[in-house]
Amino acid sequence: MSERRTLQTRGEVIEEYSRDFPAEIVETYSRPLPGAVEPVPTEPTPRSRRKKRRVWKGLMILLAIAAVIALLAAGVRWLIWELQMPDDWGEDDYYYYDQDQEDEDAPITIPTEEPDADARLELAKDRSHALSAQEVYRKVSGAVVTVAVDLDGGRMSVGTGVIFREDGYILTNHHVVAGGKSCTVLLSGGRPYAAKYIASDAGYDLAVLKINAEEALPFAEFGNSDALSVGDPVYAIGTPLDIEMGGTFTDGIVSSVNREIQLTSRTSMPLIQTNAALNNGNSGGPLIDSYGQVVGINFMKLYARYSTVEGLGFAIPSVQAERVVNDLLIYGEPQPEPLLGVSVLQVPDQLAEHLWGIQVKEVTAGGAADRAGVRAGDYLLAADGKETLSSADLLRARWQHHVGDEMTLTLWRRGEILTVTLELTEAVEK
Repeated sequence: MSERRTLQTRGEVIEEYSRDFPAEIVETYSRPLPGAVEPVPTEPTPRSRRKKRRVWKGLMILLAIAAVIALLAAGVRWLIWELQMPDDWGEDDYYYYDQDQEDEDAPITIPTEEPDADARLELAKDRSHALSAQEVYRKVSGAVVTVAVDLDGGRMSVGTGVIFREDGYILTNHHVVAGGKSCTVLLSGGRPYAAKYIASDAGYDLAVLKINAEEALPFAEFGNSDALSVGDPVYAIGTPLDIEMGGTFTDGIVSSVNREIQLTSRTSMPLIQTNAALNNGNSGGPLIDSYGQVVGINFMKLYARYSTVEGLGFAIPSVQAERVVNDLLIYGEPQPEPLLGVSVLQVPDQLAEHLWGIQVKEVTAGGAADRAGVRAGDYLLAADGKETLSSADLLRARWQHHVGDEMTLTLWRRGEILTVTLELTEAVEK
């Protein structure tokens, strides 16, 4: 989300190299070449020495003036940065670009519409061959829209959204529409539509909008974020900074697939970390894999107050988005997550050759894990048949379930491998 205001950004450090004319690059020597006659040095005259001193004095004055100007500019940038930051910041705090707590808690009064009974976000079960960057852009860009929301006080927030059904259902971030009174969606060609509000949730930072067009709209194919690996190429399309920048295409790689970050007033969940350029206004836009499938919804980048932070962007994985969006469409709000009643270590131990597991540290008496026979000291090898090499893997497996479902765990206990079934009857307290 971005507000229509003057944007202040930190200066970038670049290296500039220029030449007066095109020339070939040749080796340069500071001593005579082999076989060359070394010239006899001549003694400078008093007049030439005075001239050189005047030149050096002028250069030193110019350098001093430039240094003063640079320090003043740096001081002004620092002061502006300080004024923009929350008052309760500490040295180790972080700031994510699209944060506006005042608007986040404001009621949404955008005109509403009830979703169709069959409206769902569906993930593709397979994928075709890898695409070039140009092919990815051509495949997805038509489904990426600019979301412009009118706020109180004559302000406007600008974010990004992605169409996931041809009948006009759009996924974006909750903080893009928070506090909104009306919403206009601009298609990739610039055509505007009045958008209706379906539902949203601040904790998971997802929102669903709908536009009514006479024709079928281009929509994005959503893929399985669980198939991502660190190092995979990814792309982002969005509207950074302002409406005029709509359709901006950036690229990067997956930096982490299960980054757990606890955000103020937001639900903790594993996130996709990427170094693809994300800026104010990219919120709600798609993170796309090399197959042209949306695997995440971009929503955050980190800044540190007293150190340089680059390339730390985050996206909500499509697997999580699928569940939350479908809960919003069916129930109007996310359904409670089931309680497993077990706590595990974050990193695995090697139990045998090619066998790793995360240790169970505590089992809640009477909880689902306890009733299924899980004991403290057991090692968890898999959840629902998928390998668990971190606590994030277990959390991700839990995300696939609602209260009332069953979940299988594969355990290692003193050299014996067991499979147990958890009956998930309790919800996680929020």
